[in-house]
Amino acid sequence: MALLDLQNNSFLQAHFNSNERDLLSFYRLLEPSDFPEIRIVALRTFTVFGSTHIYEQTFSQMKALKSSERSSLTDRHLHVSLRACTTDFIPNIKKMTGKVQAQVSH
Repeated sequence: MALLDLQNNSFLQAHFNSNERDLLSFYRLLEPSDFPEIRIVALRTFTVFGSTHIYEQTFSQMKALKSSERSSLTDRHLHVSLRACTTDFIPNIKKMTGKVQAQVSH
């Protein structure tokens, strides 16, 4: 219902169209009492992606992961893969592999 109200609000449509689609200022205009769910989703979305670079990087990685060769990925696998692709963490491979004992072939 809130989505229909949002789509039919001429003031919000005019603001959205006149500000070169600046989503942050658009979502700030939404009244918390009128559109609480939409504001919550928008807030969560903007806090997940702190910058445009991370946002674009994530969708580029998702496109690569969801290629035709990997179309059978589950949502859980995609989520874990995206986290690995977009993190700044650099693993210490030598330290991790130094603790593993190699298996000898029979």
